[in-house]
Amino acid sequence: MKGPRDARMRSQAEASFLETSARIGANPLFVQGAGGNTSLKLGDVLRVKASGTRLAQALEADIFVDVSLSRIRQGIRDGLSDPVAGSWERSGASPGGLRPSIETSLHALMPQDTVFHVHCVNTLSWAVRTDAADELAERCRGLSWIMVPYSKPGPDLTRAVASALTGQPADVVILGNHGLIVGGADAAAAEALLNEVAGRLAVGLRPAGAADPARLERTAAGSGYRPARQPGSHSLALSPAALRIAATGSLYPDHVVFLGPGVAVAEDRAALDRVLLSSDGLPFRPVILVPGAGVLVPEGLGEAGEEMVAALAAVVARIPDEAAISCLTAADEQALLNWDAEKYRQSLQSRQPH
Repeated sequence: MKGPRDARMRSQAEASFLETSARIGANPLFVQGAGGNTSLKLGDVLRVKASGTRLAQALEADIFVDVSLSRIRQGIRDGLSDPVAGSWERSGASPGGLRPSIETSLHALMPQDTVFHVHCVNTLSWAVRTDAADELAERCRGLSWIMVPYSKPGPDLTRAVASALTGQPADVVILGNHGLIVGGADAAAAEALLNEVAGRLAVGLRPAGAADPARLERTAAGSGYRPARQPGSHSLALSPAALRIAATGSLYPDHVVFLGPGVAVAEDRAALDRVLLSSDGLPFRPVILVPGAGVLVPEGLGEAGEEMVAALAAVVARIPDEAAISCLTAADEQALLNWDAEKYRQSLQSRQPH
């Protein structure tokens, strides 16, 4: 029988979990927009961040959903296409109710009590390279870690990670073209591990010149585009190496979900008009890189989108000039664009005031 001391310990664990989640969520080198998620196991309850909510608001809003841990794990063992379906009852704080994170089954799969999944910029700068596994082996030496090739987030990724973990337990999972998972006995342990991995994978930034706001404004005038608002975003267009890497293709899922596939390059207004003509009727208008000047984005792009552009610039700035890049395939992109779970997450983001 559990007594007051057990209740106090549980309460302390939950408080620490919320504080740590908010701190991680407020760090753009770990989390951007509604990306990233954390979870805490409390007996048979898995408390996981809700889809479409911002982790930085963990202390301000009710952004977590309780689901049945045993039911999800059984669904994973049974090979269900959606192990999370029907595993939660709590409606949450939003008028239409909250759904557990797209990655809930992945959190249930991990054995640790506290699990953090982030889109760590330092990790992504390695995870999008074709030589990632070899290069990471030395940097992660001594850690309990594995690397898993890209799979569509959700149940597909859970199955891939489950297969990789068979006979090889790990506290650190690096996800190709996606991000990072760390697990610990409590929030403090998981955060310490997260910081250690991010530190081990840190590299210097590529020097970038100054943006040319006047040229950007002239190029975009009357086009429905405007300069990106975060100064760091413009580095994507300010060196030949950054341009090459960014224009290679879509590097990870959140870029596709919030910005559409890839980016476009336009030297001048005539080139911009050609991009607009080619993208007419598509669900997304692409981010546009103006070489030597900076980045243009659709006028209606919201805060989450701006964060994704800045994150892409931060990732690209950490990739060596000569590195070979692995991108998502066209099939990967279409799977993300046509995914109901991501459309739901986007709908929540569009209703949130920023």
